[in-house]
Amino acid sequence: MDWKSILVLFAVMAAAALIGFYNGYQDTKEQQTAILPSVAAEEIML
Repeated sequence: MDWKSILVLFAVMAAAALIGFYNGYQDTKEQQTAILPSVAAEEIML
């Protein structure tokens, strides 16, 4: 493999890692916002 193929492979891997990290971050953000209202509702019921 020449250095151009290695560079392209590295760029693709970096892009995939960034996309995976961003999707994971969005998921945790949605879970946190979903947990907060349910906790507040439980406290109001008690």
